[in-house]
Amino acid sequence: DDALVLKRYDTIDHLHTVGTSPQMADGAALVLLGTAEQADRLGITPQARILSSATATCDPVLMLTAGQEAMQSAIDRAGLQPADIDVFEFAEAFAALCLRFRRDLDAGPDRMNPNGGTMAMGHAFGATGTIMVGQCVDELQSRQARYGVAGVSGAAGLGVGVVLERL
Repeated sequence: DDALVLKRYDTIDHLHTVGTSPQMADGAALVLLGTAEQADRLGITPQARILSSATATCDPVLMLTAGQEAMQSAIDRAGLQPADIDVFEFAEAFAALCLRFRRDLDAGPDRMNPNGGTMAMGHAFGATGTIMVGQCVDELQSRQARYGVAGVSGAAGLGVGVVLERL
């Protein structure tokens, strides 16, 4: 709510429009998690493994920066640097977050949401995180690249990030 933001941060000048925000979308996704032994028993080939994950919280009024913070924490936990990451899949809620993300993690358009993020494809509530992970693994496969990070920011200042390694 604008009144809440302006009461707490009277110097913030902001405007969100349908052109700078993702539309709601229907969507579903499935990611199978398991051990290498389980995959072998099922006769399937693992595509990637989870190297690390992290959650983060931030000011609930500013709220949507926690996804980036969680992704950075997950990268740190994996012993990597942003320069090591081949693909960033970030569920952006507003265009301004993309600019901040690209600046802070030096993630240009060739590495950040290379096939379009939630602003391009829509935000499928309840499925966006899984969609981001699936897109990250798909892009790592198509590039024959090694490391990817997927993450989302949520309401009330919550965020999650996961580092993936293509197998």
